[in-house]
This record gives sequence, C-alpha cells and structure tokens, in this order.
Amino acid sequence: MSLEITRPPARENSVSEKVVRGDYQSPSEVVSEALRLLRACETSEFESPELEALLRDGMSQPATALTAADWDEIRRSGRERLRARVA
Repeated sequence: MSLEITRPPARENSVSEKVVRGDYQSPSEVVSEALRLLRACETSEFESPELEALLRDGMSQPATALTAADWDEIRRSGRERLRARVA
C-alpha cells in the first residue's frame, strides 16, 4: 500500500535534517518510526517499572549537563528499545 503525505515546510525540513544527519536512512523511515511511537503511546507501552526506577534514581543524583554524545546515546538506546518492543 502506498500513501502520500503532505507535510508543512517546517516538518519537511525536520524530516530532511534527520535523514541528512544520519539518524534515519529515508523520510519513509522517519514516518514509520513516528507511527511506531504513536502506537506505543496509544497502547501505554511507555509505562514501565524499569523506566520509573531509572527516573527516580536519576532525580536523586546531582544535576550535570548532558553532552552531544549523551544525547546521541539516549536516542540510539531509545530507538533500539522501541524497535525491540514493536518487533
């Protein structure tokens, strides 16, 4: 099945940036990931005792600035975990 989606220019730029940056291989992959996230939200897959425990632990630690490498690792890990759940 093929579906054409029209996006406002700001969204188009956002999708293109993610592909150019190497986060995704194609605009289609960006949209697929967004739909997987939507499905996960709708089915409450984000409710997790493990995540809750990690958040509590993190909130009890002193605050430190996150680096670009930290954010890259967070994104990579999150995508990997989501793909494992959806698969």
